[in-house]
Amino acid sequence: MNGDQADLFSLRVPSSDAAFILVGPTAVGKSAVAEHLAKQYGLGLLSCDSMMVYTGMDIGTAKPDASTLKRLKYRGVNLTDPSQSFSTGMYIDHASEVMREAERKGTVMLVTGGTGLYVRCMTSGLDEVPEPSPDVRSAVRALHEAEGVEGLQQALRRESPEHFQNLADPENPRRLMRALELVRENLDVPDAWLARTRATVVGLQMERSQLRQRIYDRVQEMYRRGLLLEAEELRESCKDWSPTAAKAIGYQEALACLDGAISREEAIHQTVVRTCQYAKRQMTYFRNQLDVRWVDVEADSDSAELGDAVVRLWERLGPSELILPGRRKASVSYTMRGLPKTMQPREIFEKRGEEALTDQQLLALLLRSGTQGTNALSVAEQMLVRYKTLTRLAACSVKDLCTFPGVGMVKAQILKATFELARRVERETPDRPVLRSPAAAVKVLRGHARGKTQEIFWVLLLDVKYRLQREPFEVSKGILDASLVHPREVFREAIRSSSSAIVLAHNHPSGDTTPSPEDRRITKSLVEAGKIVDIDVLDHVILGQPSEDNPDGYLSLRESGLVEF
Repeated sequence: MNGDQADLFSLRVPSSDAAFILVGPTAVGKSAVAEHLAKQYGLGLLSCDSMMVYTGMDIGTAKPDASTLKRLKYRGVNLTDPSQSFSTGMYIDHASEVMREAERKGTVMLVTGGTGLYVRCMTSGLDEVPEPSPDVRSAVRALHEAEGVEGLQQALRRESPEHFQNLADPENPRRLMRALELVRENLDVPDAWLARTRATVVGLQMERSQLRQRIYDRVQEMYRRGLLLEAEELRESCKDWSPTAAKAIGYQEALACLDGAISREEAIHQTVVRTCQYAKRQMTYFRNQLDVRWVDVEADSDSAELGDAVVRLWERLGPSELILPGRRKASVSYTMRGLPKTMQPREIFEKRGEEALTDQQLLALLLRSGTQGTNALSVAEQMLVRYKTLTRLAACSVKDLCTFPGVGMVKAQILKATFELARRVERETPDRPVLRSPAAAVKVLRGHARGKTQEIFWVLLLDVKYRLQREPFEVSKGILDASLVHPREVFREAIRSSSSAIVLAHNHPSGDTTPSPEDRRITKSLVEAGKIVDIDVLDHVILGQPSEDNPDGYLSLRESGLVEF
């Protein structure tokens, strides 16, 4: 390690109030990159994984081996027995101790892991919230049961408009109930619940089908390394697992396999499915709760290459400020000028162009300013949190937009005019294929399916005139399974793109287009889901190879009559 490398970090982190943070979904390669950077720059490592805190749960949590833990002085690992409860607060206390120790030794820390809640609490603060009286809690619960989220929103908006407007996640029923309880007890809503500029961290992300393959390979390796034996040893040494430890993916399936309830292959399959679902939840949390600057990971990316990309972002962004017990509270700047230059939209626009701006930053540029106590970035974030997508935000009325702090008639009109210009630009785009028949869909998909040796499930998004809106996108790769082809995955992009209809498609590498029972079941499920969200599922096309019985080489489930559309 040369002097320049050491200075890069030591000069940027003067105390235990900041650290470099690297997040990402499970199996994306965070640990390998973090370990490479720790060795290259002499960084301390703090694991941010809620399952690695348990001793004995090594293979199933992909914990670094003992020699790596010792050599790199990993912290946040092996903190308690699986039978013991371990809370977020306990982790934050440990992190605070680690950061104080690092400051005394002059060590710069790298925090890495996939437990987003730990990262958010480290950067936003862990608030101690007093319990409400039983009567207040009962009344709020009854309101939720009777009127749902909308009833909670109306009550909070009526009883404390300021708290409702500033709430970071006004669609979250648990957060709404707790906020309403606190308001009725005349207690302040914690700062960490309020909408404000989120912590900026660096993350690794991977295309979904590639990540699924990596998860599958990892689970196979866990079984080769002895996950079954580890699960059996844990069962003998730890009779009663804590509720958190019991949720660890892989161990339930391994124990069921040992008991003969399921086969080894089924245990692997179930573990892969659960891990994929967990990875998707991780990405959702990161995108909603943190401001992550992503580094794309390819199947052949190596740790050194990824590490260089991460360092380039850290050099520009600097470390993330931490709010830990016994440390100072972060000073929140409420003016755009008071933000670091790396976070100012105009500065980013001038240096890197408009494509480098996030949705939040683009909206902040249009808003220009917020109001007292809330800057334009915070207002933009509130808009995206409430409406989830730009498509839904664009459908809001001027009156709806004026409910946000600092947004009057003029700003609301500017936003509406911008969205209308975007729609008009869309109408001027060149002609796109019109898909009114399965043959037209097959013509679009043949190039995508050529040479594929795995089953791939695609979705084609169509506008009101059945024109293809964009290239077909993959939902899953591998054996078609309803747990992977979930309606959320299929319709999320359709809703975001304001699609009026979709066409489903997948290939049979064998060439035989005969639909399986699972093919029909998935189709029926998605057709019903489409009716709920008002997006027509026009067809499900299976691509195979031309044969004497099927010269076209495809099958339309609509035309076959096997599924009712």
